[in-house]
This record gives sequence, C-alpha cells and structure tokens, in this order.
Amino acid sequence: MRNVSLRSMALAGLMPLLLAACATNSQPTPPVVVEPVKLTPLPASVREIDSRSSEAYLQKASSWRQKVERLFSDETPK
Repeated sequence: MRNVSLRSMALAGLMPLLLAACATNSQPTPPVVVEPVKLTPLPASVREIDSRSSEAYLQKASSWRQKVERLFSDETPK
C-alpha cells in the first residue's frame, strides 16, 4: 500500500514538469548548410593498376561458367 502511494506522489510531482516541457515553444533549428563534395583525382598507385594481370583469372572463370552452363542445360528448372 505504501509503495502505491509513493508512486502516485512521485508521478503527481513529475506531471507538471512533463506538461511544461511539452508546452514550451521551441525555436526550429536552422538547416545545416553543406559544401558540395570536391572530386579529387585518383592516387597514382590506383591509376597504375595493370588490368592485364587479372586476364588469366577472368578466362578461367569464364570457361568454368560455360562448363557449368553446359552441364546444367539439360536440367529442368523447378
């Protein structure tokens, strides 16, 4: 019984504070102004990547994909 009365007293004490906080007229915050992104050139280490180094891997992957397509071409899809 005593816990109930303590809770109700605490709630009654906090209620005016909650209502006052909801009733205050706060000013809207101004929008954030952001500068546009400046594009920068790629570093030399990225520009100098040789794409020919991956040709062998791409050929193996392509031949594997063709082989798989041939193997499953006779399968009926569900």
